[in-house]
Amino acid sequence: MRTVRLAQLPIPQPAKGSATGNVPLAAGCLAVAARDAGLAGVRVETVPVELTDDLGDTLLARELAAGEPDVLGLSLYLWNPSAVCISPAR
Repeated sequence: MRTVRLAQLPIPQPAKGSATGNVPLAAGCLAVAARDAGLAGVRVETVPVELTDDLGDTLLARELAAGEPDVLGLSLYLWNPSAVCISPAR
């Protein structure tokens, strides 16, 4: 079975513990669409926002790579293109 892991990278926080507004809406929509399409042999996972918001870059990169997913989908916004390019390389 192929694994697709989807994650929304954390929104920069002004202070530790502040509300982030990090809601992985696109990842959730894609996961539901894949399920509804009945993609045989594909498991779609979304990384919980609790992990993306609380882990630092190195630990988050390890979490994303855990289990070696076949496909890794990362959110891309105006504020995070460098994180999207750097995180997978780690």
